[in-house]
Amino acid sequence: MHTFGCPVYALRNELASGNSLPKWTPRCRLGINLGRSPRHARSVNLVLNPYTGLVSPQFHVKYDEFFETVNSSAADDATVTEWKIKAEQEAREADEADEKDEEAEEDDESIPSNQDQEIANINTISTSSRGRRRRANVRHNDYISSSVAEADRRLRNLSNEEGCDQLSNLASSTRTSLASAQHRSNLTDHQSRNPPSREEHDRPNYADAHDEHLSLQERMRNPMAFAAEMDGDIMYYHQAMKQNDSDKFREAVVKEIKGHVDNNNWTLIPTREVPEGEQVLDSVWSMRRKRDLTTNEITKYKARLNVHGGMQTYGLNYFETYAPVVTWVAIRLLLIIAMMQSWSVRQVDFVMAYTQAPIERDMYMRIPPGISTSFGDKRDFVLKLNQNLYGQKQARRVWNQFLVNKLRKIGLEQSKVDECIFYRGSTIFIVYVDDGLVLDTNGNSLDGFVQELKDADLVVEDQGDPSDYVGVNISKDEQGYLEFNQRALIDSIIKDVGLQSSKRTRTTAAKSSQVLHAYVDSTPFEESYSFNYRSAVGKLNYLAQTTRPDIAAATHMIAKYSHNPKKEHGDAIIHLVQYLKATRDIGPRFKPDPSKGFENYCDADFSGNWNKDYADIDPSTAKSRSGWIIYYAGCPITWASKLQTQVALSTTKAEYIALSQSLRDVIPIMELITELAKRNFPVLSPTPTVHCKTFEDNSGALELGTLPKMRPRTKHINICYHHFREHVRKGLIDIQPISTELQTADILTKSLPQNLFVRHRKAMCGR
Repeated sequence: MHTFGCPVYALRNELASGNSLPKWTPRCRLGINLGRSPRHARSVNLVLNPYTGLVSPQFHVKYDEFFETVNSSAADDATVTEWKIKAEQEAREADEADEKDEEAEEDDESIPSNQDQEIANINTISTSSRGRRRRANVRHNDYISSSVAEADRRLRNLSNEEGCDQLSNLASSTRTSLASAQHRSNLTDHQSRNPPSREEHDRPNYADAHDEHLSLQERMRNPMAFAAEMDGDIMYYHQAMKQNDSDKFREAVVKEIKGHVDNNNWTLIPTREVPEGEQVLDSVWSMRRKRDLTTNEITKYKARLNVHGGMQTYGLNYFETYAPVVTWVAIRLLLIIAMMQSWSVRQVDFVMAYTQAPIERDMYMRIPPGISTSFGDKRDFVLKLNQNLYGQKQARRVWNQFLVNKLRKIGLEQSKVDECIFYRGSTIFIVYVDDGLVLDTNGNSLDGFVQELKDADLVVEDQGDPSDYVGVNISKDEQGYLEFNQRALIDSIIKDVGLQSSKRTRTTAAKSSQVLHAYVDSTPFEESYSFNYRSAVGKLNYLAQTTRPDIAAATHMIAKYSHNPKKEHGDAIIHLVQYLKATRDIGPRFKPDPSKGFENYCDADFSGNWNKDYADIDPSTAKSRSGWIIYYAGCPITWASKLQTQVALSTTKAEYIALSQSLRDVIPIMELITELAKRNFPVLSPTPTVHCKTFEDNSGALELGTLPKMRPRTKHINICYHHFREHVRKGLIDIQPISTELQTADILTKSLPQNLFVRHRKAMCGR
C-alpha cells in the first residue's frame, strides 16, 4: 500500500508507447495517489491529474511516500485544495446516489429450493444487491483519461493567475463530464470527454481511433469470444432474474449447484479457518440460453458458476494461464481429408470439463449470489475449492494439462504443429476445450476409443456423427458432401434488426464501391435505429469468420465504427442483413477436387479507404486492405479480410504486404500437412501454389517475393514481410500471377459489383 494522497510521478504517454521526447522535456507528469484500482492488478493505482481533474489507472509510476518533492508555495496549495474540495463534493453526490440505489434494490425476492438439503445445502435463492453495489462503485471510479500533453501545453502558456482560472474552468467541466458518464454507460472512452457540442463530441481523437481499430481487429480474430461479448443470450445472474424466463434460469442454478455438490467440487468451511493472507474470491454466475443451430429455438438454459478471476493476483493464486485451442483451419482441413478418404467421424463432449481436473492450489471462494446455507450466511462461511472451477485465470490451462496427461496414458501422441490434435495409429483426435472430434479409418475403432476415454476416468458423452460443432451446423447433402451453415444465427440477426416481415432483398453484401467513413456530422445511430449495433456486429463477425466468407469485408467495415455508429453505418447493416435473408442457405460446401491441391489467393486494395474529408480524424483512410483465402482440394479452409497495420506507399507494397500476411497462415498449414504425410495419412502435395493478383506495377510485388534483392525503397519492410523468402527459395512455395477476373480474394478487399461478387462467392461457397 502506498500513502494515500502522496505525489505520484507517471511516465508520459509518449515514452510509455515507445516514442521519444525533446531533450529538456519532462519525462513524467505529476499526479495524486487515490489508492488501489478496484478493476486492475494490485500494482495498479488510481491517479488524479491536478491539471485536468481526471482520474486514470497507472502502472509506470514512482511514489513520493514522504512528500519530499512537494513545493509548499501558496499557488500550489491553492490548486491542490481546490481539487480536494471538488473531489469531496463528487464523493458526497456519489454516496447519495448509491444510497438511493441500495434502497431501491433491497426488496430482492427469495426463491425456495426443492433440492434435498444434505445434497445441495440450499434453502433459498435470492438476488444479491451486494454485487450490484460493488459494480456501481467500480463504475463510479471508472474515470476516463484525456490527453495530458495538450493540457500541459495550454497551462504552460498561461500566467499564474490565468492558470488558476483555467483550472477552475476545467474542474467545472470535468464534474459535468463525470456525472454525464454515469448516466450514459453505453458511451465509449473517447465519447465521454465532456463535449460542449455534438460536433466536438462526435469528432474522435486520431490516436484513439488508430488504437481502437487495431484492438478491434485483434478481437475479431476470435469470433466466438467476440460474439459472446455482444450476445444477448449471455448474461449475469441479476440480469437473468429480470428476464421473463427467469424460472428456467433458477432451475439451471439449482442443477449447477447440485452437480458441484454431488461431485464434491468444494467444501463448506467457516471463514475463520481460511489461512491468514489467503484471498477469498468472489463467485460469479454466467447465465446462457442455448439455441438449436437450425431452428434457433431455445434448447437449454445454462447456469455456469465461476470464480471471479479478475480478483486473482499473479504469484499469489495463479502463475501460467496459456492453453492452446484448436483452430477452424485444422478442423476444416481434417474433415476434408476424412471425407476424401471415407473415414468415420464421431463427436464427443466432456461433461463439466474443467471441474474434472483437480485444483492447482488451495483457493477459497465466497458463497455464490442467490445461495444461502442452513449453517450460516456468507459472512460466516466460504467454499474451499477441491476441483478446478470455471472462471479462474488458469482454469483452461489446468484442464488442458489434465486432459493431455490422460490422453498420453492411453497412447495418444500430441501434434508438434497444433497442440490440440492427437494421433494414435489410424486415429486422429481433435479437442476444442471440452468438445472433441474423433476420426478413424475404421468406424468400429471409434466405439473402443470412446470407451477408453471413459475408462481413463473422464466423464464423456458420445454425441454420434458431428452435426453441431462449436456453433456450426454440419450436414451432408444427397451426394455425401459436407455443408457448413448457420441458418439459426442468420435468423437471429434478422430478428434483432427487425427485418422478419421485410420482403426487400439484396444481391450483394454491400453497395458497389461503397466505403464507410466516420460521418462525424451525421445523425447518431440511436436516433435512426432501435436495434443493438454492437450485438449485430458480434453476430455478423462470428458468421463471417466461420461460414460466410462472402460478407467478411462488409462486416469488418461495419465493425470499425462500433464505438460511435452513425445512421449510414446502420444503413449498411440493414443492407447486409437483407442480403443474408436472400442467401440464408448459403455456406461453404466441401466438394473435394484432388487435382487442385493446396492453393492460396491473396489480394490488396491499395488505399481504398482514402477520403480527404476524414483523413485528419480517421487513420484507416490511408491504409490498404488485405484479403486472402486458402483452399485445400478446392475447399476453403481459412480466409481473412483486414486492414494492414502500416501505411503502404505504393500498390506494389500493398500487394506484397498482403502476400506476406497470407503466407503467415499458409506456412503453419504446410507444416500440419507435412506432419500428416509423415504419419502415413493420405494427403495431397503439401506444396502450396500461391496466386498473387498482378496488374500495373504489381509485377514488382511478384519480383520482391521471388528475387532475393534489397532495394532502398523496400528495405524498410525487410524484417516484417520477407519471412517467407526461404520457403520460396527451397521451392516449397510457388508464387504465380493471376488475372483480375479469376482473383477470388478480390471479394475480401472491397465492395464489388454484382457480377464479380456472385462469381467469387460461387468460387468460395459453391453457389
